[in-house]
Amino acid sequence: MKYNGLYFALFRGTMKKVLSEHCGKAFARDTMKKAHPVYKELVTEADDIGYGNPWPIMSCLLWPLWCLT
Repeated sequence: MKYNGLYFALFRGTMKKVLSEHCGKAFARDTMKKAHPVYKELVTEADDIGYGNPWPIMSCLLWPLWCLT
């Protein structure tokens, strides 16, 4: 599947904040540096299910609702 850095960028701050709270800032910094290449490899190796993928549409519809809760 084609890699798009948007999704990783959207959740980077949240992931780093949770890691910092639970494991410390140094661990969070190191983990986030290592996580990006792993995520990129994971996405590029995934099967592309094509245009009929419902996730982008659903994420645009559900994201504002999830943020309000």
